[in-house]
Amino acid sequence: MDHRQWTVVGAPSSAGAHTPGVERAPAALRAAGLLDLLRDGADVEDCGDVPGFRWRPDPAYPRGQNADAVAAVASAVADRVAAGAWRWSRRRGGPARSTTSAAAPS
Repeated sequence: MDHRQWTVVGAPSSAGAHTPGVERAPAALRAAGLLDLLRDGADVEDCGDVPGFRWRPDPAYPRGQNADAVAAVASAVADRVAAGAWRWSRRRGGPARSTTSAAAPS
């Protein structure tokens, strides 16, 4: 089996949601032991959280509320993931690869 290497990046944002609260998920997942579970069988680097955003009504754009905040958070996550992939690559002595996945409450 491959040795797994994970970079964890928190995105404390509810910008694209319809109610606030989702922005608390990264802290809650860490408090619940996510990093320890991932470390059972993988190397894990916690890169912390990107700047977040708490949902608020955006009456000027009711069908695309907080779009600028959604884009800003997504861009910050992409940058942090790329930086993490680069660090893992340098540790291995090879080219960087990144796989982005996200978990959201259903």
